Amino acid sequence: MNQRNIRQLATGSFYPVSARFAVLSGALFYGSSVFAVEPQGVSLGSGLSIFPDFSMSVVNDDNAYLQPDESKQELNYTKLNPGVALEGDFGRYQFRAGYEAEKGIYNSTYDDNYLDHRIGLSSEIEVSSRQVVDVSAGFKSGHDARGRGTVEGSDALGIKYPDEYNELTARGKFTHGADKAFANVSTRFEAYDKRYKNNFENGTRNRDHQKLTAGVQSSFYLSEDSGLLLDLSYTDVAYKNDSSVADNREGGILRALGGAGWDITGKTRGSVKVGVVRRSFDSDVVDDDTRLTWEANLFWSPKTYSRFTLGSAQSANETSGPGNYVDSSLTSLAWDYTISSFYAVSADIMYLVDDFYRSDDGRSDSTISFGLKGVYSPVEKFDLSLSFKNANRDSSDSSLDYSQNVVSLGAEIAI
Repeated sequence: MNQRNIRQLATGSFYPVSARFAVLSGALFYGSSVFAVEPQGVSLGSGLSIFPDFSMSVVNDDNAYLQPDESKQELNYTKLNPGVALEGDFGRYQFRAGYEAEKGIYNSTYDDNYLDHRIGLSSEIEVSSRQVVDVSAGFKSGHDARGRGTVEGSDALGIKYPDEYNELTARGKFTHGADKAFANVSTRFEAYDKRYKNNFENGTRNRDHQKLTAGVQSSFYLSEDSGLLLDLSYTDVAYKNDSSVADNREGGILRALGGAGWDITGKTRGSVKVGVVRRSFDSDVVDDDTRLTWEANLFWSPKTYSRFTLGSAQSANETSGPGNYVDSSLTSLAWDYTISSFYAVSADIMYLVDDFYRSDDGRSDSTISFGLKGVYSPVEKFDLSLSFKNANRDSSDSSLDYSQNVVSLGAEIAI
């Protein structure tokens, strides 16, 4: 295995970046994606390149506020996404800086319009053939659309503006490994901070929090293509607001997992890790909760133009309101197929379960969704896309059930 595969094995990340699980807005998100735009960038010399990008989409959402059938509201809106990235490659040192904005313009309601910003910085330093340092930081000024934030169901119709927040993230990772070494070790430190900016009367102050994580991931050599994996981490969870609601959410998350990873002939790679997670609480009135946890993913490419990605994971997330935390589990299957240099299609299906620990009504949600997307690329720097997504949530609180269909027509240009 090369140095890149050693680092992947140490972290258990045997899957493409585009398909990685990510915690986004308190929920685990996973999906397929078709990539046709092939930006070349503009060389600035001395190892620097700049990559401008712009995309636009027109969206029809038949249930914009995630309401039951009897109170659905259909909305049309336009999304504009300008962005730019700067990349530097200096041999053993690489870095990337990026900025992206997203402007949402609704046709019939000004109050739901939004403007989000994202800034990211990352660098990788290959200290030696055995040691690599990765550092990254990010800032996001974002929003939770009405019906997806602190207030849900029919009550969301009485909220005038979406919840707005700022997020800060920082991450550092040190990997020590060598080809065919018995053990490869990666240590990481992460910091996350989220602060809401409005709708305080609806309880957003009780969602302000920060997380500090320290973790160790190790792999043990079995063969050229496989290894055993161990993953241990602890996250300290602290809330800013001095209230009983916020105080009862403070505590920690201890995760311990073990499993295996593989990368065989370039056609299949993946990893499976299983273990336990303990969500502890500082408050004497809230019992700690211990559950089974797992991370599993499989990448299979039977042909160079066809790719399947299967993933499943459990995570302990912060709640949007009910209970003390959310036990989330997600399983997803995605398929990408390149028909030709001009056409590509993708499909995905996802099943998500959210259990709200110690919520007053014992709330539990299950959501199933599927999506289809087609892309036409007349030239390598320009895409036209058409996508459809259907989502259905079944909640123990029937007032939170919903069915949603979203159709999007988009275009993207990248230099």
